[in-house]
Amino acid sequence: MDTTRIEKLKKSLDANPSDAFTRYLVALECVKLRLNDEAIAHFQQLVNEHPQYVPTYYQYAQLLENLQRQTQAIAIYEAGLNAARTAGDTHAASELQAALDLLI
Repeated sequence: MDTTRIEKLKKSLDANPSDAFTRYLVALECVKLRLNDEAIAHFQQLVNEHPQYVPTYYQYAQLLENLQRQTQAIAIYEAGLNAARTAGDTHAASELQAALDLLI
């Protein structure tokens, strides 16, 4: 398991803990390394602190779906759909809606 990338990303996040993009990258790297609990914690922190950061929702819900947590995944897809619509991001909204439709 190559942890060099995640170590660099975490160091960058430590230097600027409020940076949504860096936290998102850390969460994605955690998913890649199958550090699921840590990924969930980062995604949840993004939802709590940066609810307008739309990319979070699709990746977070996908992880939950892959972990067989359908009810939680649906809730995240729905929250993401609301965030995307609020942001006027029709592309993200359509992707989130499509994923949600497949799950329900």
